[in-house]
Amino acid sequence: MNIRLSPDHPAAESSHAAEPALPAQQGRRDTPWIAMPFLATVRCVDRDGERFEADTVLDNLSTHGLAMQLVRPVEPGTRILIVVRFSIDPAREGSVPGVVAHGVVQQVELRPDGAYGVVVAFTHHRFLYASTTDR
Repeated sequence: MNIRLSPDHPAAESSHAAEPALPAQQGRRDTPWIAMPFLATVRCVDRDGERFEADTVLDNLSTHGLAMQLVRPVEPGTRILIVVRFSIDPAREGSVPGVVAHGVVQQVELRPDGAYGVVVAFTHHRFLYASTTDR
């Protein structure tokens, strides 16, 4: 697992400066975050007001929020539900721990590949535990 610190953390390496982190207005930029492509399912409303559910992969995760990519645009301030599975293997979907989180979109940025980079601040979260019968 690759744990990285946000760019302005005193212990962070300068090579991490281009990596996404939670916005400064949250006051959490010095919180360590994990740059791991965890699988996630997102439920929210897009820019046109249509409800949707999408599977995605996280860019990074911290105790206060996350960054991810979506193929549909969302607006800052949008409430969002995210279920993160602490695995990068889709075949193990039911047998891995995770977290279900409610949050608010803080930042949206169109990326060169046409996807939208989305930063979410958590408002509430709870952990999901792995099923022992699926192993």
